[in-house]
Amino acid sequence: MQKLDRAFHERVALDLLQRDGIGIVWKLHLDAANAYRGGYPRGAQILIETADAAERLIRHAAGSELARHTEWFRSTLLAIATAFGALGIFLLSYSGMTAPVGDYAVMSIAIASVIAWFVEKSAERS
Repeated sequence: MQKLDRAFHERVALDLLQRDGIGIVWKLHLDAANAYRGGYPRGAQILIETADAAERLIRHAAGSELARHTEWFRSTLLAIATAFGALGIFLLSYSGMTAPVGDYAVMSIAIASVIAWFVEKSAERS
């Protein structure tokens, strides 16, 4: 497919998606099947290419939406890790009083470290 054809199909697909929503992809496929059966193979090809363009636009939009939510999720996890770390430091300062307080301090700092490690590893993958 040429660049001009691709741009045309994406422009048409964007208009259809804005007007009719995501269900238009299925309707385009059904209409393409009917056109092909009716003896219009070029019309069917145009409809399939438009449906493919709509699917690409949907995947692209979903990917950018996912990236936005992923960043929010990472920030939330880091805030939780910071809270656990602060709790661990607080408990560590009182760990000399009783043994269980020291255990809670170590666990809080360990949880904070694991969360931070998880966030860092997930950031490397994306």
